[in-house]
Amino acid sequence: MRILLADDNDGSRTSVADFLRKIGYEVDEYKDGYSALKGFLVNNYDMVLSDIKMPNMTGIELLKAISASPYKNDVDVVLFTGHGDLDFAIQALRLGAYDYLLKPLNIKELVEVTERVAKRRNEERKKINIMFLHNNSLFCEGLKYIFSRSNKFNLIGEAETFGKALNLLQTVKVDALLIDMDQFRNDTEKYCKEIKEKFPRLNIILLYSHDGLLSKGMKECCNLWINKDTDANNITYMLEQIEKGKEVANFVVSNAVTDEKKEKLQRLTSKEYQVLALLVQGLTNKEIAEKMFISQSTVRTYVSKILEKLEAPNRAAAAAYGARYIKPSEQADLEK
Repeated sequence: MRILLADDNDGSRTSVADFLRKIGYEVDEYKDGYSALKGFLVNNYDMVLSDIKMPNMTGIELLKAISASPYKNDVDVVLFTGHGDLDFAIQALRLGAYDYLLKPLNIKELVEVTERVAKRRNEERKKINIMFLHNNSLFCEGLKYIFSRSNKFNLIGEAETFGKALNLLQTVKVDALLIDMDQFRNDTEKYCKEIKEKFPRLNIILLYSHDGLLSKGMKECCNLWINKDTDANNITYMLEQIEKGKEVANFVVSNAVTDEKKEKLQRLTSKEYQVLALLVQGLTNKEIAEKMFISQSTVRTYVSKILEKLEAPNRAAAAAYGARYIKPSEQADLEK
């Protein structure tokens, strides 16, 4: 979990930051509310821990700014204050703060509140929040059906115009916006740039039927572009990976499918093929080792051979490749 810590007292701030790092959290320090707000707007935090009394911008003002930002649902704010400032703490709770702590900070209480936030954030991360921009697109309706049958996705909403999409993005937390390029050809680049400027953490995915629809500008302002001929299993896999911050799109999507690519699977031994099928399912080396009753070092050797034979740049790319050609029914058979 990543924490933003704002406190103008250097000694207190350093002490708290060092302690939080020792118990496993990533902490960024800021000396005042204004610099903390600038850091919040460009970085992805799970928790904001801030003193109330600070120069330039108080903790209350920082809380108000965060509550007015597009990322208000992405973070929990906890303020700390002295015993004589309980009125400020109560005000903070009314403004949407998750909790408050009294100074001097009690280590047990600090640990308890960070653990509660970490648990809450981990539970929210279990599903990817999806939003569609389309106008009765059969392709998008098909994806919606597939996502509804998965426990990895939440369909947050859908919009028929970019204007409606912008309004919806300001009210709910969305991880990925899927846009049907075939229906929005003229203004896609312009509006994608506008959306990306307002919501830089949002993953924008363009769904297209032929390469002529994609301009250089569109590719620069989106995170992923997917041809509609792509297998549904591959699409769900790529969405999961890009939400984790991984780049797998170009290996799978940007090149046309050829018989030569499919023939690469024939280079694999039966054991390598089985490992690849388990990689497609997102299993770790440890989990693969347990399923196949082999050591983790043996799994690493298999993975290395798979990357070499498939000419894949990394593990994620190999799994995405496998997702395109190994059918779900075949994956299930290989597990047995």
